[in-house]
Amino acid sequence: MKTILVVDDENNIRMFIQANLVLRGFEVVEAVSAEDALEKMQSLTPDALILDVLMPGMTGWELAQTMAEHERLGKIPIILLTASISDAKMAGSVTNVVERLVKPVSSSDLVATVRRLLS
Repeated sequence: MKTILVVDDENNIRMFIQANLVLRGFEVVEAVSAEDALEKMQSLTPDALILDVLMPGMTGWELAQTMAEHERLGKIPIILLTASISDAKMAGSVTNVVERLVKPVSSSDLVATVRRLLS
């Protein structure tokens, strides 16, 4: 079973993603902030991250950059989740950001993106 770490400060977004991915056979671990995600990744190496950009404290961009500089964490692919099309266009500037989704995202786009990434 593939494990996805969902990092978003909005509870309703995390619940939406978890519900859709668990129904399709993925294990989902939630983090409420970038700092929370880093803490969880001390003992967990997820197969992928779904990462919000705008969060209080460390942003999603900063987390992606921090992960890219770390040998183990830099290999984890990131799906960037953003409400900003300009943020989505910039996603290629961080090496471990391999996919991007613009909010609001549909269930079918979410699942298709995760499946494509992990196939």
